[in-house]
Amino acid sequence: MPVFALAIFICVQAPVIAQVTEKCDVRVNGNVPENIPLNNVYLRTYNKSTAIKKRQFSFCFNKQDLEVTGTFIPNRTVSLSNKIDGMPKGIYSASLFVQTKEVELNDITGMATRACNLRCNYYLYQKMLAKEEIAAAAKTYPKQREKLAADDWDAIVKLNSKQSDKLNKVYSEMASVQTIDVENNPIDSPGPYSGANFKFLQENSTKLTFFKKLRESQSEKHS
Repeated sequence: MPVFALAIFICVQAPVIAQVTEKCDVRVNGNVPENIPLNNVYLRTYNKSTAIKKRQFSFCFNKQDLEVTGTFIPNRTVSLSNKIDGMPKGIYSASLFVQTKEVELNDITGMATRACNLRCNYYLYQKMLAKEEIAAAAKTYPKQREKLAADDWDAIVKLNSKQSDKLNKVYSEMASVQTIDVENNPIDSPGPYSGANFKFLQENSTKLTFFKKLRESQSEKHS
């Protein structure tokens, strides 16, 4: 290929190559608060830590980094953390789902993740992010926390407990859309794309007798 033609080919293909390189499963964006030094700030995913060098950041992650499983209730998060005296301290966090394509880490995602406490599916989590009570808690809680002394553990525990009660109330109100009776339908477990709320931690489904009944019913079917 002539040199001139090769040069044109490279110029045309360069944007395409860049787009392919930039393609990722999940993009995580955010800003590091001004009062936090950058020297010990990092993003934490399931099995990877990524150092933050700029206050405004944007990173691509693949599914192997995030280890997001196709379960109804997720158990994966991404968090912005800060090491203080060698100990990690969370700044912001966000829940991850199989549907997640982009995450904007901020105080609201952190509060919604805390309210869900690994109990929300994708659709309920989206509703939590838009809930006024969650936005209000994200705004007031840090200010209340800053007023407490770092070593006043009794006051910190009391504040956190009070905040957790408020968040649990919000969750309970939002989660009452639909429930599934696990004892009557033990095999009818919704998939990760379902919009239903799966309250599987019901009293009758957590007793050992429930699992005994389930085994007996399965044995009878196959006998």
